[in-house]
Amino acid sequence: MGDFDLDRLVEAELKARGGDRAVYDKVLARNLIELDKRDKAPLAYFIERILSKEGDPFHIPDLSEVPPNTYFLTPGSPGRAEVIWGKFDRRQRKVDNARAFTLYPGSVLSKDEQDYIACLAMTSHMGGPSLKIAVREVIANMYKRHDVKLITDIRPGSSGATQHKAADGRVIKAGDIFYATFATLDPALAKTYGLPVDYKANTHPDLLDAMETAATRMEEEFGITVHKGGTYSKLDLGEGEMGLGVSREAAVYHAKVKAVKAATGHIATEMEGAFLGTLADECKQYGITLRQGTMGYFVGEIKEDGHEESFISPKLTIQGLNNLMTFIKYTVQELHVIDAVRYHSSD
Repeated sequence: MGDFDLDRLVEAELKARGGDRAVYDKVLARNLIELDKRDKAPLAYFIERILSKEGDPFHIPDLSEVPPNTYFLTPGSPGRAEVIWGKFDRRQRKVDNARAFTLYPGSVLSKDEQDYIACLAMTSHMGGPSLKIAVREVIANMYKRHDVKLITDIRPGSSGATQHKAADGRVIKAGDIFYATFATLDPALAKTYGLPVDYKANTHPDLLDAMETAATRMEEEFGITVHKGGTYSKLDLGEGEMGLGVSREAAVYHAKVKAVKAATGHIATEMEGAFLGTLADECKQYGITLRQGTMGYFVGEIKEDGHEESFISPKLTIQGLNNLMTFIKYTVQELHVIDAVRYHSSD
């Protein structure tokens, strides 16, 4: 993986720093034995590494009291998670923990108003790595506690725009809602993760159908613009988005990547969507399906002259967040319809 000779790098490092060869050999052998266990029994290895011997997660609260058919929402911001929770039709007591992965459980009234749909908002902090820690533990804990092999996780957030107009010709305005049809990574980052440089994480078809119908409802009922397209996930906001703390060459690289993303159907830049997609791909080897997707509202826009305007006014932020809450609720309702039809049709 990568363009360098790792064994040569190891030898140079050991020599330069006076490394202990016996320690290196011992630690490497132990790690390779662990990887052999992963290859022989992926699901068992996954559970063993993600949960304690008692079945508890290491970072998020235990999910033993959470209904098996719960739809998970994983915003980064604690404030946004609490706002989502506040819009639920029913709410249970929130659950805090030392890592600040707070659970906000509740339910949303179904589209036909006959059922309550179990939902849970959980803070997952900022960035893809943090999100993957939280969602891996959701997946493992729900399997261990409830034998669940189908997990739905929606990432609601905020994003900057990459272009003035979406593919359908409509201008993207700050405060508008969007949902991702796919998400991609920075090419160099994808390569580091052992993925193709053109890696593409498609939103799960069930969730895509639900968001499509929810978007239609939003526009028909309220006249709210909902855009769709790809999102571009970065590892670092400052370095990847703003060119801070890196050389001119690296900053130009990121500028070119952002430009090519805008030219290839990406309407938003964020930090998590593609990471959630890589986790869905990982879960396939465990026999687990992670239905994942990203939605949000724009906190910035690209003017017609190409100027980027970010960090919108508090008024537009509140408007965008309120509209996003409605979009979340409609998406959950439509997904519940899809699941009900599938359940009854297989009955």
